[in-house]
Amino acid sequence: MIKENKLDKVCTHPPVPPPEKQVAKCALCMKPLGRDAMVTREGKAFCCNSAADMYESGDQHYQEFLGREKKGAFGRFMKKVAVLIILVVLLGAIYVMFGDQIMAKVNELRGASATEPATPAE
Repeated sequence: MIKENKLDKVCTHPPVPPPEKQVAKCALCMKPLGRDAMVTREGKAFCCNSAADMYESGDQHYQEFLGREKKGAFGRFMKKVAVLIILVVLLGAIYVMFGDQIMAKVNELRGASATEPATPAE
């Protein structure tokens, strides 16, 4: 069974010119083109108008995808910032509520280690 190329429905595939008359390749289907069978849009060569239209619509979809991806990245960044702010606020609240007890315990441990005699290393 012959696999059908999706571009066959779009591209007209003009006859391939001899190598000395090939001046470009279609930006969509990559077939070699002669000067007489070439459609040019925005500096790109195509084998027909429908190929140029398809290429431009694909490029527009790709640009829209990049825009969505950038927006998604910003949203993910903002979520991380929000989580970081929440963690800082929680740690601050814990320190305000239990800071005296924590510092007393730290000072107690420091004092205990300062008063213990140093044991000689063997």
